[in-house]
Parts: sequence; structure tokens; C-alpha cells
Amino acid sequence: AKINPSGVEIVFDADHTHLPSPISIGAERFLCAELLFQPDLHPGSHGALPLPQAVVDAIARCPPALRPDLYTNIIISGGTSELRGLAPRLRGEVARLAPHGAQVHVQALGGDASYRGAHILSSVPEFAHFWVTKEQYDEEDLSALHRLWE
Repeated sequence: AKINPSGVEIVFDADHTHLPSPISIGAERFLCAELLFQPDLHPGSHGALPLPQAVVDAIARCPPALRPDLYTNIIISGGTSELRGLAPRLRGEVARLAPHGAQVHVQALGGDASYRGAHILSSVPEFAHFWVTKEQYDEEDLSALHRLWE
């Protein structure tokens, strides 16, 4: 891949892409991630909330005593959390929307954090009553999951 002098456009040679001609990617590199903060850039967003607003709204729906802890423990995971600069930008924008004086901390755990957490949890015998086998799910569908919380 070659990056042009402006640093915006990347050209992938045909021999690296297995396509008949080179591929040039410019502003698209940034627009994908920018949709998290400005979903109305996409014509199909239909009123989707920007990620920082969704975080602040979710915390606001929690009991007031929990809110300071929630603001200081915002965790993002999955592949998107690995986008360069996502955690600092989310921290800044949540801090701008949060109540005055709220301390905001955002931690990015990376792409496989959810898998690792589920793997660890599934190995703890005390959580066996939360397991649903494939057979149970095939037989009961979502009601197999709902009965866990009854």
C-alpha cells in the first residue's frame, strides 16, 4: 500500500488485492468511524443517536448514585474499539455532554474482550445455571433465555 503525501488516500496495488486494478481509498477511511459520532452523515440513519449521546442517555437512566461510577468506567470492546483515537474522542465528547464536573474515563478493551470474558465466565461452575445448550435453544427458542431471568 502507498499513502499519498496528504496522508488521506491509500492506494493498494493490484497484486496485493488480487483484483485486476489498484484500489484507492480516501475519505472513506474516516467516514466509517465518523458515523459513530455523526450518524446523520448516512442517509439511512433515520434519527440514530451519536455514540456519545447514547452513552450519556444510558447513564442518565440509571440511579443517580451510580452515575459517577458509570462515567468513570465506560468500556468499549469489539473490533470497532480498536479504531485509532476512538477512546480519547469518545471520552472528550461524553465529557462535553455529561453533567458539569463529571469525571469521564473510557477504556478500549480490544476486539476479543467479549469472547475472553464469556470464556472465563463459562468456566466458573457457579454460573452453570445460566448456560443454555444448543438443544435447549433449538427446542425452546428465545424462551430458553427468558426463563433464566424469571
